[in-house]
Amino acid sequence: MKKITIIILAVILITALGCRTAKSSAPQAYDNAVVEAQKGNLPPPPPPLDEIIDPEEPEEDTTMRIGASGVGKWGLAFTGKEAVAEIRHVMDRQDYFWEAVDIALENDIYIIANIDNWTFDGRLDPDEQEWRERVESLVTDLERRGANKQNARITIENEPMKYISREQYIWLVNIAYDQIDQRFYMGAGNEEYDLAKQRGNMYEYLCENADFDILDTHWQASFATPGDIENKANWFRDLADRHDKRLSVTEANWYDIATPEGYDLLIQTMTKAEELGSEDFCVVFTSLDDQPQYEWLAFIYNGEVRNQQHWDDFLSRIE
Repeated sequence: MKKITIIILAVILITALGCRTAKSSAPQAYDNAVVEAQKGNLPPPPPPLDEIIDPEEPEEDTTMRIGASGVGKWGLAFTGKEAVAEIRHVMDRQDYFWEAVDIALENDIYIIANIDNWTFDGRLDPDEQEWRERVESLVTDLERRGANKQNARITIENEPMKYISREQYIWLVNIAYDQIDQRFYMGAGNEEYDLAKQRGNMYEYLCENADFDILDTHWQASFATPGDIENKANWFRDLADRHDKRLSVTEANWYDIATPEGYDLLIQTMTKAEELGSEDFCVVFTSLDDQPQYEWLAFIYNGEVRNQQHWDDFLSRIE
């Protein structure tokens, strides 16, 4: 019996070694076959079986997208050179919204479609059926236009704590998430750090009570100093990690990016966002027309570049 056991083990060992040798020699054999095919002007042989059965997964692109926020609310408000555009779906500005969507799709600009209940005549207050119908209409119209889960996503409301309670906001978020039903990824948040803290710790309440995929954050005036940038940005990253959410900056700056001081703060926030793995970094406006109250936030105003050096540098970072 002992001899039989030894013989069986020996056979298993020899078979295993043979398989390993055959597998390790397969790439060399394939390379030799390719060379011989080329010599005789024959079609190349099929790839080794292990490459067909177990192909390598492509590496995920983790580059932070840099671009514009507030697109479509005050005109188009972007240039078409951005890597990402947060486009506001405002009911009385839908012409701008769809024009911006088409430009983004044509220029390979990632779309963050923000369903916003703000209007120029006051806020909308939809009931559940009205809200579901609006979300559904946006989703199906985006898909018809050519948007999909790879080139676009949705986020809910811009700076909701200025208008509604955190409970009302979570109600909108949860209904929208249910209606979208994973056809697009969905973000939520879009509120300044300081105001969110003042209005019942909105971000924590959101993460504990709502369904969504991406924690969308506004840095802006809450990130006025290097210390703010460091501490508050880290807080957002920790919150996202604790609740298994992705992270994005959907509005970045609240300082004049044409000045050296303002642009330096912008670069500090951009660097920190990239360090923390934010998927997006959207400045408030890249380009803006006929809105003098917001001129100081834009790189380009009424077609004129406000600081060519800063704009060129910003473009180089997008690329």
